[in-house]
Amino acid sequence: MRSKRLFLISAPLMALLVALLNLTCHQAMWGVHSAEATSAESDQAILADALKQFQADCGRYPTTAEGLKALEKPPSLAKHWNGPYLANDAGQDPWAGDYHDATARKGFCIWSDGPGEDGWAPIVDYDGLR
Repeated sequence: MRSKRLFLISAPLMALLVALLNLTCHQAMWGVHSAEATSAESDQAILADALKQFQADCGRYPTTAEGLKALEKPPSLAKHWNGPYLANDAGQDPWAGDYHDATARKGFCIWSDGPGEDGWAPIVDYDGLR
């Protein structure tokens, strides 16, 4: 009889403990993703400013083929290049992937593939390409 009472008391307590641990772990993981996303957004803002400066100097954005490397070294077709436009190279996103860009006359798009497999969407920064 005593073991039955102990089970009736301990089972709900264990369920509550498991639920609290699950919630705590989920919040901790969200904080990590949030910090990485904030870092990627900051990187993208720096890249966006550099692309705008490139466009102001050269009269165009780097072609998709030239890519973000055009912010570091002068591409062969860029007249009036006055870079480098980045203090450091374009580097990698917080998930160790490369940043990507696509350009058009009106603007550009910078994105990261994000963490990938866990279903997070790529982070995208548009300027005139929507």
